[in-house]
Amino acid sequence: MIRSRNWAESHPWARLPPPLLAAACVALAFLLGTGCVSTDNGASKPPRPRPAAGNGKIEEIHLFTAPTAMNLDGIPGPDGFEMRVYASSMGRAHGLPISRGKVDVMFYDGILRESDDVVAKPLHVWTFDASQLRPFASPTSLGVGYRLTLRWGSDKPTKDSFTVIARYVLPRQTPIVSSPNSVAMAVR
Repeated sequence: MIRSRNWAESHPWARLPPPLLAAACVALAFLLGTGCVSTDNGASKPPRPRPAAGNGKIEEIHLFTAPTAMNLDGIPGPDGFEMRVYASSMGRAHGLPISRGKVDVMFYDGILRESDDVVAKPLHVWTFDASQLRPFASPTSLGVGYRLTLRWGSDKPTKDSFTVIARYVLPRQTPIVSSPNSVAMAVR
């Protein structure tokens, strides 16, 4: 007949006398509990404050476009594009709602170089104040974004691609400008 072993027989340290086992448990608890920080006077240090998550002031504007132009009217050929705009502050990763000011979407024929965007004349400019943007706001994993689908009408680009730049403007402040985004004229 096979006899099963009980817990005390399978673990030799469990056969220690109870006072010695209790002392070992206290020592183990003491070792695991160390690591607390105290100041010179013995008082516990308060937790360090976390850095602020941004001040809510818009300091950057980000523009994302679809890679190609779109056919929005069903007639063959491109006639618009889709984009998403996000506003953010330096210390906050998520998009902020645009509650004041305006956003200009500047549309250029061809691909702009960084030096061109200051002097180039836009082919078309769309302007949206905060109340006009509100219906296009939607929460995303990046925060609040504004999804816009824009038609260029008679201002059709003549080159193989075009460039879009977003600009956030508040009265009496320097405008905040996104990086330029180039879009191919091939229809999506």
